[in-house]
Amino acid sequence: MKDLFLSIRRGPSAVAAMRRPKASNPEASASSTGPLTVRCESCGIAVPTALAISADAESKKHQCELCASYSTAGEKDSSNRGRDMATQSLVAVVPEICATDMNLLHWALAVALEDPSERERAMQVSQRLQARMYDAKHGYGSMRAPAYREAMGFLSDGEYAMRDVTELRLVFSPALMQKLQAEVGQSHGEFMNCDRWTELTQSTRRLMVDGPGDAEPK
Repeated sequence: MKDLFLSIRRGPSAVAAMRRPKASNPEASASSTGPLTVRCESCGIAVPTALAISADAESKKHQCELCASYSTAGEKDSSNRGRDMATQSLVAVVPEICATDMNLLHWALAVALEDPSERERAMQVSQRLQARMYDAKHGYGSMRAPAYREAMGFLSDGEYAMRDVTELRLVFSPALMQKLQAEVGQSHGEFMNCDRWTELTQSTRRLMVDGPGDAEPK
């Protein structure tokens, strides 16, 4: 399983449109209480197909919008969903949490912020993440994702391949996560309990490494 790093579309991929997966995709599954879902190949979260991104119409691999944003850092609306991801995501220095776990944390925060008993703890975590954006501003000159996109666009192919962005993470705005969570519904309800985040993250990691077996995203 590969982690995510801040990247941009270069060459032919810079103009390739990213498409939504078709509902008939064999890897999508329907539950009796919700829409068709597909599992993000990066963070492991199960999201409705309407929130999943695939490289092309025939692709069997999908990502949630958060994970897909790492390959199109700084683009305004790379997935054609009408969301300004360039302004709804800022760059932070968080080397102790890998990007996939960071995105899983964002999904967990979105659920916990809706629960009155967990909201205060979730807000504290969210504020700590936002504070780390200032490390990016002081260490790299900016916390704005478009600035990183512009800088990477000036690199030669060799320089781009050698770029060091291993400690940089995208921090998505609470407003964006609230909007996404409203579309996801209660499919991530287990993350509402902040005390279970570590356990659930570890079980999701095992699922992505070992495979789902007979389990299907619900």
